[in-house]
Amino acid sequence: MKLYQIPDNSPLRIDVVGSKNDLATFFHIDGMYSYCESSDGLPFHLGASTEMILVDGRYEIAKQ
Repeated sequence: MKLYQIPDNSPLRIDVVGSKNDLATFFHIDGMYSYCESSDGLPFHLGASTEMILVDGRYEIAKQ
């Protein structure tokens, strides 16, 4: 499933440089990119077409 297909405000599990853990939130798509924040409040952006999978209630980037 693509990132643009998951619901706004969905929980993510992803490594964010500078963050203390791997928990984050996907807020919305803004054109070709998304607006997300780590649990520390650090913003980051993933491509809207990034492949995602649901694992234990959180979305992760699918490993190719």
